[in-house]
Amino acid sequence: MHAMSQADTQPVAHENVRLKILVVDDEPTNRLILESMLRREGYGVASAQNGRQAIEDFIADPPDMILLDVMMPVMDGYETVKAVKALAADRFVPVIFLTALTDDDSLTRCLSAGGDDFLTKPYNAAILRAKIRAFARTLNLYSELQEKRRELAVHNERVRTDYELSENVLTSIVGKNSFESDNIQCFSSPKAISNGDIMLVGMTPDGRQQILLGDFTGHGLSAALGALPVSDIFSAMSAKGYGIRDIGLEINRKLHERLPANLFMAACLVEMDLNGNRTVVINCGMPDIVVKPAGSAPPVRLVSANLPLGIESDESTDLKVHSMSVQTGTRLLLCTDGILEGRDAVGAMFGPARVDQLLQANRRPERLFREICDAYQTHTQTGEQHDDATLVEIHCDESLRPKLIMSKSSGAAAGRSDWTLTLRLDAPLLRRFSPIPMLIETLATIDADHSRRVTLFTILSELYNNALDHGVLGLDSTVKDGPEGFSRYYSHRAQALATLQEGYIEITLSRCSTDGDTTLRIGVRSGTPRICRDPHPNVGPRALATHGRGLHLVRSLCHSLEILDNGRIVEAVYVA
Repeated sequence: MHAMSQADTQPVAHENVRLKILVVDDEPTNRLILESMLRREGYGVASAQNGRQAIEDFIADPPDMILLDVMMPVMDGYETVKAVKALAADRFVPVIFLTALTDDDSLTRCLSAGGDDFLTKPYNAAILRAKIRAFARTLNLYSELQEKRRELAVHNERVRTDYELSENVLTSIVGKNSFESDNIQCFSSPKAISNGDIMLVGMTPDGRQQILLGDFTGHGLSAALGALPVSDIFSAMSAKGYGIRDIGLEINRKLHERLPANLFMAACLVEMDLNGNRTVVINCGMPDIVVKPAGSAPPVRLVSANLPLGIESDESTDLKVHSMSVQTGTRLLLCTDGILEGRDAVGAMFGPARVDQLLQANRRPERLFREICDAYQTHTQTGEQHDDATLVEIHCDESLRPKLIMSKSSGAAAGRSDWTLTLRLDAPLLRRFSPIPMLIETLATIDADHSRRVTLFTILSELYNNALDHGVLGLDSTVKDGPEGFSRYYSHRAQALATLQEGYIEITLSRCSTDGDTTLRIGVRSGTPRICRDPHPNVGPRALATHGRGLHLVRSLCHSLEILDNGRIVEAVYVA
């Protein structure tokens, strides 16, 4: 038996920690002394007289700490500590050896077997209490760490679930808005499970192809929350025939209205009029859009002229548009900044200069997209990906032009009007509202016949735009002549529309049905003294003209077209 030193038998204040300590010693006196001291300290106490009994007690009711004698019958302390540590697994159970052995080899063996500390007999009670309290603090820290680990595991599971949810949302968005077209190629490399980039493609009723490539701040659910309204707005407005500028303004309004200030979307919006070889491009905070003309002409870069969507309110936003005439074979390259910022093993970025080199070295335009993708993947294969990366190529191909429904009859039988609809728009509405999608939806609802949707959309759009551009705004179409003609024209148009204070457009639709024929009379009246006339009333449409083809197209689709009152009134008769 080894007693405690006399100076340290007085009780001391204990920490307010209720630990259960197992005392393992084959000497009953030693066990009683330790149990008495530990109870005075406020600890729960259990005891065992040998290693085997200690293991049985550990299995039945695991203690928080063990005071373990080394030399015992049945199973000594070395074997006991190994078994205890195996049973504890990832739970921390401190074991303090109490031993009469004092040689270095024996004490080293105590620690090597799995003990956490030791105290030689006769041991000092104050030192023992200090060691127990030190391990008690360690146990508290360990318990807090375990709780943090459990919280982290729950958080990670929640994040994983959120990522899966956001991925499902984004996948459903992409699937709903997927548009198979031979003239579009897309490469995407997401950084994480969920992609913060979004690619949408739509087709308007009159055959304009619209593309949106967006790059959201953030990933996962934050990107999905932004992608939902963007996808809904884009698909709905594109199907109704709205222009890409109107779509961009509405997306900006909704993102600014509904999302936090730190969540916004950089975006490229492209609209290709496959009937007229005109392309409208809007760059909102994205890398330069590269336009690679057909033939040997050098590439052109269209830099961002707008803030990302969702930053400014709709009252202060007026998207700057780049409009250009493109020929078959022209290729547009759009990318998110993840492409240009892709890094190799030493941190060097892929960069715009490398894209320029690939553009200059390319000899087969149909291989350009693949060459850029291969170069990017080769450059980044040994580096760490820091952002989502998306590359899109749009190929201007005249074979994709939609076939308009040509409906022209020798005459229209007189008959009773089934209905008449009149819509008037004054200057405030003309500045911010296009009535054509609403009229098309109204016609489709009344007639429940979508077969003539494309033709009617084309007729109404041309008549309305002709009245607005020339009858109200007084624009001169000859401005479109020249390489930058379309850009100048639409810049003038945007300025004139933004400052419009007077004028109106009145649209009247009147339908009558007789003997199986359905006749739709369309009247468009502009309420200003400016002239609205057909620029080339006596000749057919010219293949190379940059203007003057709109009313020729309307005339070819309708039974008749009249321009009255010095161009203030245009009346068309369409026979189904």
